[in-house]
Amino acid sequence: MGADIKKVFLSSTYDDLAEYRIVALDTIRKFGWLSIAMEDFLSKDERPKDLCLDLVKKCNLYLGIFAHRYGHIPKGDSQSITEQEYHCARAAGIECLIFIIDDNYPWQKKWIDRGKKEKLFLNLKKTQCSNHAVSFFNTKDNLSALISASLANYTRNDLTKQLLKLSKKALVPPGKDIPTIRLRIYRHKELPTDTRCLITNESPFPTSVRILLNATVDGKKYKLPVPGHYSGSDTWDIPAREGYEGHFNMEKYILEKAGFTYSKLLIDPKQVELEIDYSALTHSGKWHNLGCQRYKYNFEKEYWQALI
Repeated sequence: MGADIKKVFLSSTYDDLAEYRIVALDTIRKFGWLSIAMEDFLSKDERPKDLCLDLVKKCNLYLGIFAHRYGHIPKGDSQSITEQEYHCARAAGIECLIFIIDDNYPWQKKWIDRGKKEKLFLNLKKTQCSNHAVSFFNTKDNLSALISASLANYTRNDLTKQLLKLSKKALVPPGKDIPTIRLRIYRHKELPTDTRCLITNESPFPTSVRILLNATVDGKKYKLPVPGHYSGSDTWDIPAREGYEGHFNMEKYILEKAGFTYSKLLIDPKQVELEIDYSALTHSGKWHNLGCQRYKYNFEKEYWQALI
């Protein structure tokens, strides 16, 4: 087994989440990562605390799944093993992925803690929601999709760090520390509402690119509400002299928010513009603002027109 295989510590109570744990373990393994879970021990909720905490520290990721149970509190302790695993991961600087059941999703009463344990559990959830971008799940399929997305995002962030290391080793000509990035907005050749964004790195070193889009529709400005793509915190890792292409549905994420449809605007066109602020990591690893580009949609010819 290679030393570069990622290890994920799966933490949760057991009986109430047994089926969800199977889904989580299967999803982790599909990524080719090694899961560390209580299924490896003879006991379930009353698993050996010291061993668990030691294993947490040896993992790359902590993945916690929570429903309505606080879990077993070892004799002499004030916190459950499940909560101690979470705090152990944070203290060790390990990234935590937190998944909590939707409060509106039906759950068996026998698996819902009351009294003292309920208060402890609510405090734990409050702490997690304050410190992490928590994902809320309901069905097993929904949990699998959320875990897949989180692991993919972690992989991308990890790749960013590797690219930074590579970029620092790359031979860069004097005065070429700032990356050269080309952007192009255009529509899909068959689907006019499908807006494409091609990001090309023309630098001699790898970099990461960050983009923030705003839309103006009929004179009113909107912060582009596109989930996953083109948000201010999202980045694309691009090797030297290569590119990345993303896309989104302009009708769903722009026009509908402004109260229009694409078909109506073909008959009665309104102003629709995109304003794109973009930045990238320099060779020395600092974010550098590369400026702003503007595009206007031409409804007569149905294409994105660059504005000077």
